[in-house]
Amino acid sequence: MVQHLIPLTDNDRRVLADRKNQNFRFAVLKAILAIAALVPLVFVQTLYVLITLPFLSLVLGLTALGSFLQYMKAKTDLDEGQKHIITGPIEAQDVDVKRQTDNDGVESSASYNFWVKVGGQKLTVNEDLYYQLKKNDQVEAEVGPASGIVFRINKFSDIA
Repeated sequence: MVQHLIPLTDNDRRVLADRKNQNFRFAVLKAILAIAALVPLVFVQTLYVLITLPFLSLVLGLTALGSFLQYMKAKTDLDEGQKHIITGPIEAQDVDVKRQTDNDGVESSASYNFWVKVGGQKLTVNEDLYYQLKKNDQVEAEVGPASGIVFRINKFSDIA
């Protein structure tokens, strides 16, 4: 496995800037919703509201913090202007499936997270790329060092 840094391309900067702005907007929106969730406490003070709204506000505040941390990671990658090039074989690949169940036991539709592992690093890929790759394929991946954003994964052609 080989790993080194190279400068970001204009397209990479655009991807990072878009992701940074998106995470910032989500962080602000969730923070506003976390504060707004507490406003009804002034008018309604039933036990249910006294328990539910602060819990909802806490959850929204924590997700806002998570979005802000993702914003900071993308900003760090932009400021440093570098990306990792990881070259090596695919060590593993899998799909993480998340399915939530509501109180009635009804399952929602599943969400799928396709990933491959190269050089000890788990990289999220889209479904099409996931099915094009297989274990032990030689690849070159371009990744944001702080944010973990995958810009590209190129598969080396088999030379016979």
